[in-house]
Formats: sequence, C-alpha cells, structure tokens
Amino acid sequence: IMWSMRKKVPYLFFFFVISGLSSQAQTLKFEHYNDDNGLSHSSIRHILQDENGFLWFGTRDGLNKYDGYQFTIYKSKFSQQETISSNLIYAITEDTAQNIWVGTTGSGLSKFNAETEEFTNYAHDSKDETSLSNNLITALFTDSRGRIWIGTSEELNVIDPSATPIVFHKYPIATHTDIKIITKIREDKKGNIWVGSREGLFTSYPSETLDGFSFERKKIAEDVKYEAIVSFDIDESDRLVVLSYQGLFIQNEGHEIS
Repeated sequence: IMWSMRKKVPYLFFFFVISGLSSQAQTLKFEHYNDDNGLSHSSIRHILQDENGFLWFGTRDGLNKYDGYQFTIYKSKFSQQETISSNLIYAITEDTAQNIWVGTTGSGLSKFNAETEEFTNYAHDSKDETSLSNNLITALFTDSRGRIWIGTSEELNVIDPSATPIVFHKYPIATHTDIKIITKIREDKKGNIWVGSREGLFTSYPSETLDGFSFERKKIAEDVKYEAIVSFDIDESDRLVVLSYQGLFIQNEGHEIS
C-alpha cells in the first residue's frame, strides 16, 4: 500500500520561503494575551472558533472562552460535578447542537452546555464496556453526520452526541500493531474518515452505523520506514497534506491513495 504519487518537501524549504515572504510583506500587528492579562495559562494546546464566533482556548490550566473583549475561564472544582473534569485541556470540538466537547489529559471527556453553563463528564469505567476507552484524549473531531470522533492514547472512539445514553464505540485501528497516541482525525469529501497516529495513517470508508467502520493502514511512501504522523489535513481539492518526522508529503491531485 503506497501513495500513487507524492511530493516530499524538506522543512528548510518552507523556512526559506516563509522567511523571504515575511521580509517583503507588511509587518502584521498582534495583540498579545497571556496569564497576566486574561488567559488562565500561557501554554495553549488547542484553539476552536465556534458557530457563534467565540474563540475557545484549551490551556494547561483551564478552558478559556474569548468574546472579543474579555475571557471567561472554566476550571475544575472537585466539589462540583457540573464543572469541567480537568484543567489540562488537549482537544476541543463543537457538535451540531453547539455544545462544546473538551478532551483532557487524564480525566476523560467533558461536554459544555452553553445554555446551562454546566459540564457533563465522561470517563473510562473498567466495569462498563460502553464507556470511554481511555481518559487521556489526544484528538477530537465532529464529522459531517454530527458524530464525534475521540482519539485516545490507546484507540479510537466514536459517539452519537445526541444519543441517550452516550455509547462509546471503539476501534483499535490496526490488528497487527498496538496504536498509541492518535494525533489528528479528519473527513474527506467522500465521507472517508482519516486518522493520523504514532503508528501511521489509517482510513475507513463511510458507514451509516457507528459500529460499521473498518480501518486500514495507508503507506505514505515506500521508502519511509518510520511513519509516525505529526499532523495532517485535507485541502479544498480533497488532497491529503501529511506532516511526518520524515518531512511533508502532499498527495497529487486526482490520484487515489491505494
């Protein structure tokens, strides 16, 4: 299994191109925010702009919402169950009902209801097979059908956020390798789900049901031995752009990955 065609672009190429452009372009002006003027912590892991235009920042010390004027900070309070499960935020997504879902590093998944300003928390339960597979969440994604995909340090989970109760469907991704750390999840225009991980790139054809997916590994290049995916995305032409420790790989337009 390999890319039909590929381009491998060295990191230095981008460094010099960006450096050259920046020297010719007008200097951009930024407002600087940190923990001295609004943010709960200066280390930010994830940023999301929701359907209402609010900006959400996942930090190492709480969830932050910015309305263009000021920050609202949400932090865990152990004595109150309706607060976020942890202050260590790793990933954020929004569902079709405009609830904000937050993945934490060690305390599971939290759903924020904007109307009630309360959180509902979901965690791994060794006695419940329908619960979250692992509490360390590394990636979140809402697909075109409103399903939420959850990448953990062990395997992939998917849920219907409107279901009652919430059932976590699990996918180990690969049968011959123990996948560790999912780095990103995306969907192409055909409805295929793509997953980047420390073990490589995986994909599944669309499915009407949550338990009908079947993931297979895709080799990004024949000469690449260590295929850990740092990040990837899908452009307007439905091409995959994959960043690995071996460089940047760009799928040629019109060529399928076989």
